[in-house]
Amino acid sequence: MFGGPNETDYHDSLSKELEQEGIKIHRNNPNNSDKEFFALVNVCNKIISGDSFALHVALALKKPTIGLFFCTPSNEVEDYGLLKKLTSPKLYDFFPEKCDQYDEDLTKSISAQEVLDALDEIEKD
Repeated sequence: MFGGPNETDYHDSLSKELEQEGIKIHRNNPNNSDKEFFALVNVCNKIISGDSFALHVALALKKPTIGLFFCTPSNEVEDYGLLKKLTSPKLYDFFPEKCDQYDEDLTKSISAQEVLDALDEIEKD
């Protein structure tokens, strides 16, 4: 799980929750330099990410990537034949005026099953 300094508390909470479920995850140092972050992404076989720095780094490194688009129109990002785009059906309920607001319905609008199915698709390619 990759993140920056502003995500530390959330990642701590999520890590504890997952560990209670018996799921071990690995995390980056939230203060990694860009060069260190690129190196970490480069170690990965596949990336699942929102429209973030990690998504663009993964594409630059030619990694198969699943992009989750909650508040950014997916047509704004080139896929380079590497990106499987999953777009929230609630996108335009939030874009552009409410992109900075947290909404649980929005975060749940792309299901875990959709992500797993997309992962299966990119593994077949």
